[in-house]
Amino acid sequence: MELKLASLNVRSIKSTARCVNALQYLAKVKADVTFLQECGLPHLRCYRRWSRWWPHGLSVWSGGNDCRASGLGILLRGGNFAINEVREVVGGRLLVVDVMYRGSPLRLINVYASPMQSERLAVLQQLPVLLATSRQLVLAGDFNCIIDAAGRSGSADSRLDSTSKFLMDMVKDAKLRDAFSDPAGGSQPRFTWSRSDGLARSRIDFVFTTKAVTVRHTDLTPVFFSDHCLLQASCHLQEDRKAGRGTWKLNMKLLTTENIEELKRDYACWRTVRPLFDSPTLWWEATKENIKRFFISKGVQRARQSQRELCQLQTDLQQLLLLQSRGVDVKEELRDVKDRQARLFTSESSKIIFRSRVRHVEQDETCSRFFFHKVHRGS
Repeated sequence: MELKLASLNVRSIKSTARCVNALQYLAKVKADVTFLQECGLPHLRCYRRWSRWWPHGLSVWSGGNDCRASGLGILLRGGNFAINEVREVVGGRLLVVDVMYRGSPLRLINVYASPMQSERLAVLQQLPVLLATSRQLVLAGDFNCIIDAAGRSGSADSRLDSTSKFLMDMVKDAKLRDAFSDPAGGSQPRFTWSRSDGLARSRIDFVFTTKAVTVRHTDLTPVFFSDHCLLQASCHLQEDRKAGRGTWKLNMKLLTTENIEELKRDYACWRTVRPLFDSPTLWWEATKENIKRFFISKGVQRARQSQRELCQLQTDLQQLLLLQSRGVDVKEELRDVKDRQARLFTSESSKIIFRSRVRHVEQDETCSRFFFHKVHRGS
């Protein structure tokens, strides 16, 4: 599936005249998805005033009250999009839209980072968890920082600060592709912003994609209403492939004496049908499936038993609380029921942590870079 992307810092479209001029210009670009930054929008409950000037499809807006320049927009062209979810992570600074594009799930993330380093870092630190998705993904926007020393020229400062290094590490860990880093992908130069006198230029606007999004061609186009260039990228999206259930793993807690003895008896029965198979290999493959089904059934029984026990404990707890409200001394019984509930829930929590392959995370501790690196590696 072909998808055309565009991204532009519009330098405010708060006034009707600037909004109409900018959106008319972008309509002629005919991009399927257009990311807008520095829209100059306040935080509102409804952005109908701006949506009505984009009659070519759906549009999503986000305003902010932290400064006059903040504000984001994502313009969708045509009827091939269906919006699943919209999240204003940081009003006017970070906007996430999950869509279905011709039946394929796609995540669009729009960023307008602050010129202030501390505020910029606070926005960028929200990104790693948003990148951990099975959807095909496009991350675009004005990041207000460079990712290499060649990203500035002239009198502009070319030093890499902490936000530049954070962005570089995040892109590497998430295995994102910089659409405009490939010299063969489009025209030169690669600077996306320039001062009016031309003495200072920077590459601070980016379009990043996951590997499932193949960038065919890119282009940078100066526009008359902004000091930023319009970034355009023609892409190809992979067809949606449904993931399977993955590899089955044996729950070691099911290797109880009772289960092993029962498995031995079943195995003896399975051996009697071995002559019916054309080869020992075929018999063994069938036996492995029988062993798998045996332990799956035991796991289901164990889970149902645990659920029944939890329900019974909850019922007992409610009854004991009722008796306590009527003046009956049930302190010991209450303590016993709560302890048994706590043990069951602790066991369930440990299973969830194990399945997600997350190291122990204490209260208020954020997921580490190591965690997101493992997520994107698919391990």
